[in-house]
Amino acid sequence: MAEHPKRFEIVTSAGTWMVRSGAQADVAVRKFAELARSGVYEGTVFHRFVPGFVLQGGDPTGTGSGGGFPLDAELPDDSSAYSFGTVALANDGTPGHQSAQFFVCLGDLSTLPPLYPVIGRLEDPVESLGQLRAWRFSVEQRPDPAIRINRVSDLLGAR
Repeated sequence: MAEHPKRFEIVTSAGTWMVRSGAQADVAVRKFAELARSGVYEGTVFHRFVPGFVLQGGDPTGTGSGGGFPLDAELPDDSSAYSFGTVALANDGTPGHQSAQFFVCLGDLSTLPPLYPVIGRLEDPVESLGQLRAWRFSVEQRPDPAIRINRVSDLLGAR
């Protein structure tokens, strides 16, 4: 039985973002809720920032190369799932191997292959991501200054 919808609060140094999930990726949403409850995201940084493309974080190492695990999660039917404000789990390119890392689509990414389980969408992406206009990014595509994830909360208490 699906447990949706779920609602997550992502508290960052760039503001608080509300994410509402749908029924499109039950396994991935449950895993994201589990990771949030375990505190894995607390104190991590967004290690990748490409305006108009993605803001990616959640890697416990802060490098973009950590936090992987096997997960047979549902994938979207096509790339239209990756619209502005979509939140999805990242992976290392290996089928069935997801990551604690997640990304927020900062544009319409319909050219992205449908390989990333969708967690949900920001409830108000324009408002939520508005502060990012003031951020710069380094040659390494890191936000400057760093954007910290203070907390990710599963507001509906998924178990």
